[in-house]
Amino acid sequence: MLENQQRGNSSSAMLMIVLFVAVIAAGVWAVYTYGEGHVIIDGRTVSELEPWEIIGGVIAGVIALIVGLTVGLIGLIIGLVAMVISIVLGLIGVMAGLFITIGTLLGPFLLLAAIILLMRRNKQAAGAEAAWCPEHGADCNGH
Repeated sequence: MLENQQRGNSSSAMLMIVLFVAVIAAGVWAVYTYGEGHVIIDGRTVSELEPWEIIGGVIAGVIALIVGLTVGLIGLIIGLVAMVISIVLGLIGVMAGLFITIGTLLGPFLLLAAIILLMRRNKQAAGAEAAWCPEHGADCNGH
């Protein structure tokens, strides 16, 4: 199984190398076919350039294209992640604002309800102490 994975990896690398060479060959062909009069480097036209200068320029152009696309993709991913984070933080901010608003509106009523419940509890506790009978225990109903 490991041998198949290694073969798969090497075939993928070989495919990338073949594609890279094919792109460079196509670029050199395009420069020689369509570059006369359009490509001028240091005042020299295609017919005055050495072959290694043209091939080197095409290789540099292909590498620059790959780097540019890769960095652009990374920038796009970072931008999308930042967008998602900003949306989440915005929603958290909206929810926090809603909680603050609800707390401001309902706070006095909740405080009043808590005071009423505490007063009832104290009243019931005071009534339970008065109803305590040493002879019959807590179930004595004031005989």
